[in-house]
Amino acid sequence: QKGRFVVAVFVDAATNDYGKLEGAVRAARDALVRAGLPEDVPVQSAADAGYWSEADLAFTARAREWADVLIADPGTESGSTTTCYGRDRFKILPDQTAICPSDKPMRGPYPDAHGRLKWIGAGCGECPQKPQCTPGRERALTASLAAEEMRGRLARPGARECYNRRM
Repeated sequence: QKGRFVVAVFVDAATNDYGKLEGAVRAARDALVRAGLPEDVPVQSAADAGYWSEADLAFTARAREWADVLIADPGTESGSTTTCYGRDRFKILPDQTAICPSDKPMRGPYPDAHGRLKWIGAGCGECPQKPQCTPGRERALTASLAAEEMRGRLARPGARECYNRRM
């Protein structure tokens, strides 16, 4: 038989969870250590898409030695109603170049004000896939390298099952 119990509570007056994951995971881990969990044992946590922020994604990378944290991708949790190609049709390569759905390199990356990277489509006006890709003059793709890393972690075998145990 499985049971669940609360090990920590984090309450504040904010209207969202962005940037709060580190405090919540640290409080839970501290409570588990006080209850007898050896300090060298990493805790495993899962967070809903409300924690999908640059600060929280960066925390998951920094804390990898003591906390294995998965955050649900908001792009897959909520049903998108857009008729344009989704993020999954674009490739961001290890050298930080981006390829559009028609296999053309995009211009960039350019940093944005939120710590993300942005790429701009090249030759969108002449592309036969333009109607499915963007209603604008050219397609822009904005991505966070921390978000890309989390998407990779969520794609690992067993990650979805691990995440779903939080329910």
